[in-house]
Amino acid sequence: MDSRQVALTLLKGVSGRPLSAQEIDSAASHFAEGPTSIDAPLFVRLFNTLIAQLDEHPAMRRLARRYSARLNAPHFETSEAAERFIRRYIDALDPQLFLATGITAGYAQRGALNSYETVAGRSVSTDYWTLIFTLEGKGVLDIGTRKHSLVFGDLVLFEPGAAPLYYPDRGSNIWGHYWLVFQDVRHWKPWLQWPKLSAHTLHVRADRATAEAVEKAFSTLCRCLADGSSVSNDLANNLVEQIILHGCTLATASTHIGCDQRITKAQSYIEENFSKSFTLKDVAEHVNLSVAGLARLFKQETGTTVLNWRDEKRMMTSVHLLEHTELSIGAIADSVGYADSNFFATKFRTMFDCSPTQYRKSHQ
Repeated sequence: MDSRQVALTLLKGVSGRPLSAQEIDSAASHFAEGPTSIDAPLFVRLFNTLIAQLDEHPAMRRLARRYSARLNAPHFETSEAAERFIRRYIDALDPQLFLATGITAGYAQRGALNSYETVAGRSVSTDYWTLIFTLEGKGVLDIGTRKHSLVFGDLVLFEPGAAPLYYPDRGSNIWGHYWLVFQDVRHWKPWLQWPKLSAHTLHVRADRATAEAVEKAFSTLCRCLADGSSVSNDLANNLVEQIILHGCTLATASTHIGCDQRITKAQSYIEENFSKSFTLKDVAEHVNLSVAGLARLFKQETGTTVLNWRDEKRMMTSVHLLEHTELSIGAIADSVGYADSNFFATKFRTMFDCSPTQYRKSHQ
C-alpha cells in the first residue's frame, strides 16, 4: 500500500468510516517498512484504540473535518499531499492515548525517530519514564547548551515530566535504538537512581555482555506487548524490571558520558566513603577544587548536590540490605552512615514513601 492509500485509510478511521482488517494491516505494514520503523502490531493496537475512543480526541475530529472532501476519492491525489496528512495525523495524536497501556516499547532505525516515540516524548505526565537504548549507529542527546553522542550500549533515562530531545546524528547513516515508555512503580524507585547528566536526564553505558542482555530483554518485551494477553503483560512488567536492574547495576560503576573528570573523581570518592562522615571540604580537597567550585560544578554536571548524591547512594545500599539481609534497621542505618536510626528512617520515608520496616515486609 503506497502513502496515498495509507493516508486514506487513516482518514477513514478518524472519520468513523468502517475499515477492513486487511486495510488496517496494510497501513501498519507501510509504517513498519517506512522510515518511521514503527512495528505493525503496535500500530494496529493504537489505531484500533483511537478509533474506539474518537469522541475523546477532538484534534482528530478536527483533522477529519478538514479533509472530509477526500473521503469519497479512491486515494489522495499526490504522495506529497498524503505525506502531509500522515504528519498531521501523527501531530494530532494524544500522548495519553499512546501511554494508556502503562508500558509501550519499540525499535527505531533508518535515520529517523519512530513517529509514535516522538508522540510519547511530548508527554509531560508525572507518571511516565522514557528510556532509550542505542544498539547501532549514532544518535545525539541534546541537553540545553550541551550535546552528547549516543553510541552502542548507551542507556538514557528521562524522569517523569522531562522534555527529552534526541535525534539521529547527521554523520551517521542510521541510528538504531530501542525505546521504552513506562509508568512509575514505587518499588522500582531505588533502581532508577542512575548518574545524572542534567536535572531530569540519567545515563549509564553498558559493556557488550550487558548490552546483549538488554537487547534480548527489549526484543522479548516488544513481542510480549504485541501479544497483548494477560500473561504477556505480566511478563512485560518483569522484562522492564530486568532492563532497569541492568541499568542500576551499571550505575554502581558510574559509567556515564560527558561528565567532568573532577566530578567523576568526586563521585568515586563518595562511593568509597558514603558510609563514613565527611564534609564538602573533604571532597573538594580530594579533587583540587574550592568548596564553592565543587558545589557549582557538581550541580551543573549531575543535576543534584553532593550531599543529595551521597544520600542516594546510602539509600540504594540500604534497600539492598533490607531485601537481602536480616540486619536490624539500626545496624543498616549505621552501615550506610547514619548514627541515628530515627534520622535514617525519616530520610528513607522521604525517598520511598514508607518506613524501612514497611519496605522490608513488602519485599520479603
